Amino acid sequence: RISNAGVRALAVVLIHYNHTLECLDLNANRSIDDRSTKYIQDLVKYNWSLKKIDLSQCSLSEKAAHVLSQSAARRHGLQ
Repeated sequence: RISNAGVRALAVVLIHYNHTLECLDLNANRSIDDRSTKYIQDLVKYNWSLKKIDLSQCSLSEKAAHVLSQSAARRHGLQ
């Protein structure tokens, strides 16, 4: 499990130091909610090695899920 604070720390590390990770599975982390949206958006925007992020069964609202879906759509090659 990972919390919003963990998502923030993970995003910082993956943005600045990761060039190889292609799939990030955060599925069923109920502690991840709308407060993580900005960190995930930044991760999608600035980490070009990622090809897939799974956020299913997290505690994101429909609005946050929509925002993240739009961010992913702008990023070529991300599912």
